[in-house]
Amino acid sequence: MAVSVWAWRFRLHAARRLQLAAARADAAEARLADIDAASASFDDVVLAIEHGEARVTAGAGALPLALKALGRPEDGDAEALIDALAATRPEVAERLTRLIEAGEPTSFLTPATGGALRVEGRAGGGAVWLRLRPGSEMRPEGRLDGVIEALPTPAWIVDASGQLVWANAAWLEAAQAADVEQARARGRTFDRGADAILREAARLGRRHEGFRWTTTAGRRRAWRVIAQPLGDGEVIAFAQDMTEAEETRDTLRRHVEAHDETLN
Repeated sequence: MAVSVWAWRFRLHAARRLQLAAARADAAEARLADIDAASASFDDVVLAIEHGEARVTAGAGALPLALKALGRPEDGDAEALIDALAATRPEVAERLTRLIEAGEPTSFLTPATGGALRVEGRAGGGAVWLRLRPGSEMRPEGRLDGVIEALPTPAWIVDASGQLVWANAAWLEAAQAADVEQARARGRTFDRGADAILREAARLGRRHEGFRWTTTAGRRRAWRVIAQPLGDGEVIAFAQDMTEAEETRDTLRRHVEAHDETLN
């Protein structure tokens, strides 16, 4: 009888821990929903390039934000914005050159201070059109400090080739990299299995989830990896820490088995 009472109390305690872990996971998903809502409220910036001159045709109010995100003075103009874009990465400069000189369409994410910008370019009507808008990881004010950057769990973006485009502090810590550039240079990744989840999301063109165990700071941790395509082969991913829930479930299972053996 004493063993039965002890087992019942342990099961009750374990169930409460599972409920707490589930509540934390729900809270993380709610924060991700807030990110989507924040991104939707950010204005686009549209530039027109004609006869070698650039001008803002829409979203002039968001131009200072875009310039600031690219590390330029906020009082700059459309030309300064294009120059700032070209300076972010060599491949970005090449894409912009092909767009302006040959009218080759382009669409990509480029890193910016505190976030990233999505750039889309098309030629038409005798002009080249360039649209800048926040990537899914940006807040309306162009900073990540209060949203994804503050998440205690890893978040990152890869391009169509699987190369890292952006990552928050939690991802960099898990990958043991100082910044995104160092992570790319050293070929660092959060987890090879998680990379496969992102590739599958890109292939399917829709949200894809998976479960992974990794070793971080000498401890095995369980992760629920959520990958969401952003378009043009790019994928954003979030990893939710499920270690406590999994350990509680495993402990409960072992104690139930031990209790059953005792009763037998």
